[in-house]
Amino acid sequence: MENCARWWREWEFWATLAVVVAVYCSRLGDALPNGEEPRRGQVAREMIRSGDWIVPRQQGEPFLSRPPVQNWAIALVALARGQVDTLAIRIPSGIAMLLTSTLIYAFSRRFLSRLGAMSAMIAFPTMGLVLQFGWLGETEAIYTLVVASSLMLWRIADADGKRPLTAWCAGYGLAAVGMLTKGPQAPVYFIGGAAIYLLIAGRWRDLFRWQHVVGIVLFLTIWLGWEIPFYRRVGSQAAWTMLAGDIGMRFQDPSWTRTLKHFVEFPLSVLACMLPWCFFLLAYFRRDFRNSIGFARDEVRFLSVAIGFAFLSCYLVPGARNRYLAPIFPLVAPLIGLVAQQCYTVAFNIELTKLRQRFFLGMSVAIAGLAAWIGGATVFHVGPFNGEQPAAFAICYVLAAFGAIAAAIWASRRAEPLRHRLGILAIGSFLGLTYIGAIVNIFVATRHPIGDDIAEVVKNVPADVELVSIGPVDDVFLYYYGKPIKKLPVQDGSGKSEPKWTYFCMGCGPEIPPFNYPYEKLGVVSVESAYSANPHDVVIIGRRLSDSTAGRTADNVR
Repeated sequence: MENCARWWREWEFWATLAVVVAVYCSRLGDALPNGEEPRRGQVAREMIRSGDWIVPRQQGEPFLSRPPVQNWAIALVALARGQVDTLAIRIPSGIAMLLTSTLIYAFSRRFLSRLGAMSAMIAFPTMGLVLQFGWLGETEAIYTLVVASSLMLWRIADADGKRPLTAWCAGYGLAAVGMLTKGPQAPVYFIGGAAIYLLIAGRWRDLFRWQHVVGIVLFLTIWLGWEIPFYRRVGSQAAWTMLAGDIGMRFQDPSWTRTLKHFVEFPLSVLACMLPWCFFLLAYFRRDFRNSIGFARDEVRFLSVAIGFAFLSCYLVPGARNRYLAPIFPLVAPLIGLVAQQCYTVAFNIELTKLRQRFFLGMSVAIAGLAAWIGGATVFHVGPFNGEQPAAFAICYVLAAFGAIAAAIWASRRAEPLRHRLGILAIGSFLGLTYIGAIVNIFVATRHPIGDDIAEVVKNVPADVELVSIGPVDDVFLYYYGKPIKKLPVQDGSGKSEPKWTYFCMGCGPEIPPFNYPYEKLGVVSVESAYSANPHDVVIIGRRLSDSTAGRTADNVR
């Protein structure tokens, strides 16, 4: 094994990092915010506006969906940029992906060669699920960074044998940040993985040393530093909802059919999320391969225990989703890198040779299929929903596919480390191009400009008038509208009171609030991400009328 003390000087690291930068730090502002992104951006905006960095809020009221770390990150970027926009929402996720990928390489180089570490580093950011969430301004990217770091940095310091205090403080400190990002899953993953590893390794006494106690105290200090002021402002019920609300949702349907379906589908869906790189994990089912990795026994044991515990904690919860295991995917990456390394270091292992060849040849077929899809969709003009691209990009994409196919076939021919390096770099780059190029192009072409629609409608609302909402209004509308919208109780729209307001908005859907006042409809805005002739989720903007005025207005009066 080469000296890994200066891993940051290795070209493999920088080449892979360049791919990660290209995928996760380019085109951040091209596609409109979608999904949870407007919600996260709106909460950050209200933090800046109110100066309250303790309680996440929407329309001035506590928003009990996630603890505030991601909102803090977005707000800090927004303060630097001067506004909460698409870049402010997504930059924290892009930075988190760069740091996570760097951590994987540094962790892997402790027991893997440069080829193995490079394979691990390229595998994580180009897994199917990671490509979906890593580019977006959602919680998963930051959460994955802090949870994976809690386990990996703990193990790095623990393996040294001389820094137990550093190990426990790093692990528990990052677990606390993870808890402030998404909830109690973070400390569960860390404590379960580290404790079970120590028990299996016969080191149970380490759990009772003073350094471990210091780590626990640090965890409580960080977590309670936010939890206590939050509790004092919102009360016990709201604090409990923030802590356990999302977890409780996963136990609401305990039917045996759902449970059985979960037990069958969950492992398969988790593997699908790690495509195409999970193919390398098949090697661990072979005894001869497991016998060949004795030099990495402790690291494999630690990674396997941490992954296994996290998987079991989700597998036993019928409502758990595969993305709950995203923070553990960085721990899977070194195991993939280990297989890739052994394909070139285990002499005369025919099965590993076949595994390597099948991976590269299989990927060449998959890449050809993707190129045929994009090329065919563009030539036959089937529409952006079905994959049609701008002609210039489609040509470049098909040419890139030919290059990636050639590199994959070349890498499959002979067991040469350089061929493998260039082969996986080409595959990873093409997977990244597929998402950041083709998929983002689809997003750009199919998402309707909600902000433009809102701006057109609110031209009829005087600039100095504050819009109110009857009950809560969709967070997408809140984000794109940009100005404060005071939320009125639902009963204020039923005619039972006489509030002093004129211009209003209200959601329209299965839970449309009662509204018994006559009003003029100024416009209807769809808050669905994609174009739809008959949108289901819309927001009505209107002007309340007096009874006398209502009788003399046009047909759009209700």
